[in-house]
Amino acid sequence: MVGLSDIENIYIDTKRWTKKRMVYNGRSPSGRAKYRNQAKSHVRYRINITGSFGSANLSFLSRQKRDEVRNMLQSTVKDVTGRNIDRKIAEFS
Repeated sequence: MVGLSDIENIYIDTKRWTKKRMVYNGRSPSGRAKYRNQAKSHVRYRINITGSFGSANLSFLSRQKRDEVRNMLQSTVKDVTGRNIDRKIAEFS
């Protein structure tokens, strides 16, 4: 459990990657198996919370949910401690 007064910064991060794999695509006229490459894109939206406790990472599949949690944390810390921890750091990948 982390106290709100222990939180110093909140950073957002977006991780994107692509995985490729071979997929069966039927048979050729000569009877040999045919394959094709299939690429699947993945994305994870993360919040990195740092403070006197160390750091913690929260991972989300939805950008909206990540931003909602970030805004809730930022406003709650400001209400409790009076500090503004929202640094408007741009996303980095």
